[in-house]
Amino acid sequence: MKTLALLMDPFEKLVIYRDSSLMIIEAALKRGLQVFVFESQDLMLEQGEASAHMTEVLSCDITQKPDWYQMGKKTKKNLSTVDAIVIRKDPPFDIDYVFLTYLLERAEKQGVKVANSPSAIRDCNEKLVIFNFPQCIVPTIVSCHRADLHAFWLEQGEIILKPLDGLGGRNIFYLKPGDTNFSVMVENLTQHGKRHIMAQRYLPEVREGDKRIILIDGEPAPLALARIPRNGESRGNLSSGGLFQAQDLTHQDRWICQQISPFLKEKGILFAGLDVIGDYMTEINLTSPGCLREISNACGQNLADLFLDRLIN
Repeated sequence: MKTLALLMDPFEKLVIYRDSSLMIIEAALKRGLQVFVFESQDLMLEQGEASAHMTEVLSCDITQKPDWYQMGKKTKKNLSTVDAIVIRKDPPFDIDYVFLTYLLERAEKQGVKVANSPSAIRDCNEKLVIFNFPQCIVPTIVSCHRADLHAFWLEQGEIILKPLDGLGGRNIFYLKPGDTNFSVMVENLTQHGKRHIMAQRYLPEVREGDKRIILIDGEPAPLALARIPRNGESRGNLSSGGLFQAQDLTHQDRWICQQISPFLKEKGILFAGLDVIGDYMTEINLTSPGCLREISNACGQNLADLFLDRLIN
């Protein structure tokens, strides 16, 4: 029996009806895989060998409430004894997350397939990685200097400010011309000039949807999920209360996917979530991309199964 291990947050902290990690677990159990889960603190190294204290998932079906999952006992396993590991820990990507990637690299050296590649997660910040594709992105700068950010704001008129390590729309701010909150926003985000942040030209097309495109082994899913901001909100993230609807991929969407696909394959990024507003890419999510369940339901294809096909042959 082949085995799959997922590094992820505890089930109790998940939004179960839309969590992508749970969908992967459900699909793995249905195909007869032995599934284990573990957290960051469960990892360890002994004489260069990576191990983890794992808990086996005996059953998982979110439709069977309230007892929708059953766990076995926690046991210590050498990571070389599992066939594949899926990293599904949510950001923030802090120094502990960096250490985590080093530990999981040992598993790779022991012959285990790890998705996404720990070195790719470490080296490809979800915000900064877009600079590898300047032909695909809106005017964007990264700085911790107020003067740089102010000049960019005056040049672009309307901008979005965001941290480099956030997720789910947290600490993302919209600035329009003459906004009196500029200074306090920059002070808070940069911690008074000590942390770099990103500024991007605001795209009014966000009212039509901040699209999430799932790419598995470099290939886009048939549909995108447009996350639409509620009235009075500039963020479309589902965790920020955004509405959503499935949309066909546009010609521009497919062109952007073609631009980044070779890079993803080269870096060992098997599962990525591409964010597109209008004609521009804004982020590439690769630590724990979401929206798998919503897109699968819309297109009538279980993308978790497709992911497992590519991960475990």
